Amino acid sequence: MTSANLTGTPEALGDLADPRVDPRLRRLLELLRVDHRINVRLVATGHPFGPTTPNGRPNDHFYFCAAHLDAVAGLPVAGDRSPMR
Repeated sequence: MTSANLTGTPEALGDLADPRVDPRLRRLLELLRVDHRINVRLVATGHPFGPTTPNGRPNDHFYFCAAHLDAVAGLPVAGDRSPMR
């Protein structure tokens, strides 16, 4: 998964090259990068939790099903989980 519109940390880019990446995540990132520059900070490597989160839920990052984005179209992504407006 290489593109001028997709940048990220070495760990995140390495994870994205892994065949374990969920095809839904891969497709989402492929669609986003068509029209936007995106920077991926984290997929699985370096995530602080193992297979489950502290509240006992499955950790999507551990299973290569989630990614943290730093920026989209050069604009920082807020990390406070507040609803989008």
